[in-house]
Amino acid sequence: MPIFKVDILKRWVPLQYEYTNVYYVNADTITDAHNHGVTIMEAERSIHLVEVIFDKVRTSVPGEEDDQFISQEFGIVGTRPNEFPYSEPLPIFNVLLVKLGSATGRNAVKYFRGILREADIAGHVILPSLITFVQDQYVATVSGVPLVKPNGTTISNYSVSNRVGNRQLRRGSKRNRVQLP
Repeated sequence: MPIFKVDILKRWVPLQYEYTNVYYVNADTITDAHNHGVTIMEAERSIHLVEVIFDKVRTSVPGEEDDQFISQEFGIVGTRPNEFPYSEPLPIFNVLLVKLGSATGRNAVKYFRGILREADIAGHVILPSLITFVQDQYVATVSGVPLVKPNGTTISNYSVSNRVGNRQLRRGSKRNRVQLP
């Protein structure tokens, strides 16, 4: 079965910072892979705060020079409200990590920006209630998608880290036209 690359393009509204999560999917056709990409986007959307806009899902054939791809624009916000107790979202260099593992090789890691609020952590530890929420909303959905690593190894297990991760913001990204402060 062919492998397709799925890009989930998002934007953090307060800074207009654009970023992407990349997935690789086993599917019979590019249309099937794109449908899986929309499923992944909806799973991501369910755990992100409303300050995150999901701009686009782009599905392509990795490494191909013929530029075969499907791109679908959405422009919809995350569905996780910042409700009682209201608290400020953490800066977007603070991330939640989900490890996608297989029987062999290193884990793939997804870094999720725009998820964490001050009420979701205690020190540098993410509260169990948020970890359970991410497992129920994201992991349960994405585990039904035929995800693979770029080399074709099937992803078979998922784990949500309980530590707040830090990922530096990229300066001068191809998509980010505004220099970060």
